[in-house]
Amino acid sequence: MFKTMHHLFFVMVVAMVGLSGSLAIAATPSSGTLSTASVSLSYTDGPFTLSNPTGATGQAPTCSDPTTSPCSQFALTVSLPSGFVESRTGDTLIAMSLFVPGTDVYSVYLEDAAGNVLAYNTGIGATVASPITAFQYKAVNGTTQYKVVVVPTVSAGGTFTATLSLSIPPPKSAVAPGGQPLYRLYSPATKDHVITLDPTEYATLGSNGWTQQGQIGLAYPDSSTPPDGTYPVYRLYNSTTQQHLWTMDPNEASQLVQSGWKQQAIAFRAYPYQVRGTVALYRLATANHAYHTWTSNYNEYTSLTASGGGWVREGIGAFVLP
Repeated sequence: MFKTMHHLFFVMVVAMVGLSGSLAIAATPSSGTLSTASVSLSYTDGPFTLSNPTGATGQAPTCSDPTTSPCSQFALTVSLPSGFVESRTGDTLIAMSLFVPGTDVYSVYLEDAAGNVLAYNTGIGATVASPITAFQYKAVNGTTQYKVVVVPTVSAGGTFTATLSLSIPPPKSAVAPGGQPLYRLYSPATKDHVITLDPTEYATLGSNGWTQQGQIGLAYPDSSTPPDGTYPVYRLYNSTTQQHLWTMDPNEASQLVQSGWKQQAIAFRAYPYQVRGTVALYRLATANHAYHTWTSNYNEYTSLTASGGGWVREGIGAFVLP
């Protein structure tokens, strides 16, 4: 009987040690708050020695038993003043990036207090550039409780570092004065579109075979004292294809220059977010991305990108005055 009791005690100790080893894995810290005064926080978790395949389904993962279905769980509070969301020029976003130094693969879930999945991303790991944006979700006014669940779907004993942040756009304000007509032209010979603030260029191209398509909005010329909240829109040209392209993204402009495009100038300045009194300037490309154009006419945007229209949507490129 003594040997039996001794054996039972030994088994219980081993089981408790194994269980305590699993329970020792926890997010550090385990909770945090994002607010207008604290827009970023980070935490770590791991190492994970077990995989939890329930995390790869896109449904709320099973996290009930850390010895069979391990998960990292972080209690997130987001606190915004009343009326804050409506006061901004765009959506205030809760964002998460995940840095995975090892070979593990994770799935990430943002859940509400009731356990409903609000956003998720699967397959984050060594085969994907890291850190990677795991999710973005629109914040709301008031104090809201969330749970961030990171699941090791393919585990090799690794760890991760997560960064949670609030992306807050500028406040709404009245548009600045001084907007000038932004014109669009089309070349039947090269199928190139040009948008320009320069009335002389508009007239010159129009007298040299280009089709003048009129005004598509008001924008601002570049200057040493630009209107508050406006950013440059870069003009690029590909001499091989005889095509122009406009972008507000300096990284895209740089990549295009590296691939053979010439950056001609800052074409104009516009708003990157919707400011009261502005309209969207939509960006389009043909299906093979050989040709590009912009329009502030939503009907034109939808008709050109409808089935058979031949164009694809590239989203909002900037905001201009109507």
